Amino acid sequence: MKIALSGYYGFDNAGDEALLSAITSSIKRIQPSAEFVVFSGCPEKTSKLHGIRAVHNTNPWQVFIELL
Repeated sequence: MKIALSGYYGFDNAGDEALLSAITSSIKRIQPSAEFVVFSGCPEKTSKLHGIRAVHNTNPWQVFIELL
């Protein structure tokens, strides 16, 4: 199962980053095979911090491809 998450990620907001961590870990407990992609303002930072795939939230082609 692929899950796309969009929010205010990658902008150094500790609260939003904590929510992303809580969301992904909760889903992983229920569905261990879940794959995530995060739409982020700084995909490199998001991937490094959370260990999940991220693409830039303002790149319409990347977002479109991830939603297929």
